[in-house]
Amino acid sequence: MTTSKVSDPANWDVETLIEAVGGLEDARRAAALAVFAHHLTVEIRVVLDGSFPEPGFVQVRQLNEFLHQLTSRLHPADGRSAEDDKSLLDAFAVDAARVGLDKSLKRGLMIAVRNALATAKRPVPAL
Repeated sequence: MTTSKVSDPANWDVETLIEAVGGLEDARRAAALAVFAHHLTVEIRVVLDGSFPEPGFVQVRQLNEFLHQLTSRLHPADGRSAEDDKSLLDAFAVDAARVGLDKSLKRGLMIAVRNALATAKRPVPAL
């Protein structure tokens, strides 16, 4: 599947993005999750670069928790299932909505799915 044959993941909702990640073969799913993990570090930078009111601390803490949980699962020997990965991402979506990070989560998932669906050897650049 190529990005030219599917609609732009930027137009998908979070649930569709999570399903898309879950539908990938193991190696592509791991790659998508690695791209998503990297994007979480970008989101932390965005929060840290802005004014840092009390809600910023909550958001940084939540982004770091997402990153901690995700990176702990990326080792290929762990044998995660697609359902396990989708369950983790579903939990992230609930927590992200709770602390006002739903747009950040969607942006990261969209970049990860776009990257996984691209057929080029070079990753699709982040927006």
